[in-house]
Amino acid sequence: MKLPKTLRVYLISGKMDIAAWMEYRVNFLLYLIAGAVMRLLTPIVVYLIYYNGLTFPGWDFYQVFFLVGTFTFVRGFSSFITSSVAWWSNEMIHNGTFDKLLIRPMSPMKQLIIRETELDESSGLILGIILVIFSLYKMDVPIDAYNFALYVWFMILGIVFISSFDILSGALNFIFVKTDSIKDLFWESSMFGKYPLTIYGVIGHAIFTFAIPFGLLAFYPAEAFFGRMESTLFVQLNLITLAFLSVSLVMWKYAMTRYTSVGG
Repeated sequence: MKLPKTLRVYLISGKMDIAAWMEYRVNFLLYLIAGAVMRLLTPIVVYLIYYNGLTFPGWDFYQVFFLVGTFTFVRGFSSFITSSVAWWSNEMIHNGTFDKLLIRPMSPMKQLIIRETELDESSGLILGIILVIFSLYKMDVPIDAYNFALYVWFMILGIVFISSFDILSGALNFIFVKTDSIKDLFWESSMFGKYPLTIYGVIGHAIFTFAIPFGLLAFYPAEAFFGRMESTLFVQLNLITLAFLSVSLVMWKYAMTRYTSVGG
């Protein structure tokens, strides 16, 4: 079966990135280890919270581990897909090389996506999978096929949500001089999605569900897995994610019309 052109080019780009990283294997290994250590801080904090007799209401220790593992995986996976859109559009616009993307027989967004595979995020993917599997083993709960399918679907929604913001950040690069601070603010704020939304009170819960749905990064996938997802909320979250994606794509198309070549 022949793979789609974009996927084939992405895989080729990935192989080239791997080859480049392998030229400095020790550096790459240290980078992965450093990333894993930083991501392990959250599980350690969770352990200390429960070790000292504190809890997240309605969530036992391994359920929170499951939550953290899901969050780590979703953020890591989304970085593989669209983080390069925000980063490279900013760089190429300001150094005058974005024009090169406009003369190639592929959309600029696709070219930005396949330009670089974020291999340094692989530690997040691996750690997220390990935490999820470990917590499932410790909880020893039967896996319901329907709930698991919902879990996967909500993780996809979380990935789409983050990717939408990456695209939006890329679009803003065409309009404003620098948008790094906006992306950094969003990236740091997404940490709210690492923990149960119930700890943020009624208002915080509503904000991270309907206004800025950071709950899609872990809380709602976990709620779906444990069979606690309401059907009305399922529909609402799908519509919210679709709205974010639509707005980001419209903004990208609009921003492209605002682009003026600076040479280079």
